[in-house]
Amino acid sequence: MRLQENNRYMKGLLLHYQSHVDNRYKRSLLTTVLNRAYRLSSSSDLFAAECDNLKEIFLKLKYPERLINCTITRFIESQDREQTLDIQVNKPVRIILPFKDQRSADLVRRQLSDLAKKINSDLHPLFTSKKIAEEIKVTEPQTTSC
Repeated sequence: MRLQENNRYMKGLLLHYQSHVDNRYKRSLLTTVLNRAYRLSSSSDLFAAECDNLKEIFLKLKYPERLINCTITRFIESQDREQTLDIQVNKPVRIILPFKDQRSADLVRRQLSDLAKKINSDLHPLFTSKKIAEEIKVTEPQTTSC
């Protein structure tokens, strides 16, 4: 079934609640549609509006209102937990530095480690070196034609 409503386009199969399909597929369909709406919404206001639209659609398909509300609530709570975990987990900050020599690299690595402890972050230096081709200009031998 394809629904086009309020400049939205929904493609896929929507199951009527009274169809002879296992209930877990119906619950999964609700969660899948919510997940899609969440990922496509650019703000929480738009997601809330989309949840209201989806609720209307699933009510027309005879889904119990309690099931819809519980699924939406559970989905929002799980997204909030994931966002909280993402904030709490310190992702490493990679700092790109030119490589001079091993002694300097060890010193910088140690200093970044001390700084990371002070600011409670995970800092990783990434040392880069110039390519040999940048150092030496490669020229092709000229061939003389007779």
